[in-house]
Amino acid sequence: MIAAFVVAVVLLPAFVWRTRTAVRPVMDLALFNVPQFRLVNAASLVFGLAFFAVLLSNFIFLQTEWHYSVLIAALACLPNPILTTITARPATRMVHTYGHKVVFLAGAVLFAVAQGALALALSTHAHVAALWLPVMAVTGISLGLNLPTLSVASTKPLAPAQFAVGSAINQSFRQLGAVLGVSLFAAIVGTPGAGTALTAFHNAYWLFGALGLLSGLIICLPQLRRTTTPTQTA
Repeated sequence: MIAAFVVAVVLLPAFVWRTRTAVRPVMDLALFNVPQFRLVNAASLVFGLAFFAVLLSNFIFLQTEWHYSVLIAALACLPNPILTTITARPATRMVHTYGHKVVFLAGAVLFAVAQGALALALSTHAHVAALWLPVMAVTGISLGLNLPTLSVASTKPLAPAQFAVGSAINQSFRQLGAVLGVSLFAAIVGTPGAGTALTAFHNAYWLFGALGLLSGLIICLPQLRRTTTPTQTA
């Protein structure tokens, strides 16, 4: 894994150079001159990191600490995708009414609150109805608010001809966040002993809840425009 990251870092300058010089680049770097596009993709990266790490953490916790089977663990997490699906469509309408910043920040706060609840109250004793299922429901609502909002906000300031590329770039940032999130989760939790596993999961939920909140703050940053100095000709 470390070797793969090293190779990626080494090849990144070559990718940027090729992208800048190609007639039809796979990633149009000019899109990052759009302030909203930059912020939304930064938020997508951070929120993707937190979301996918929590998704993995939930299943591993249920199987290792509460000793659920894979099927029971999946059923325990079912409120998450159900509430995401139910919330996504009205969230899109809310973006057009209230703006993407308000909707996404609300989702980020809910995400952080849900993970904070797990970090504070999660124990080795199964509290499914009182803790786990409500947290899964709140997390699902937060995802329903955030995921479609990121998709809409990433392409809204672009020209119609740029929609496809802009959307693909946004999805790439989210997937990059997934890779980093899973790696970070593995680094935090690792293979702890019987007495330290619960603390490791608490630390993970605190961190990923904070990152979820950070993504909401990022998207609300002022959209500072890049300025270019005109080139003088002799």
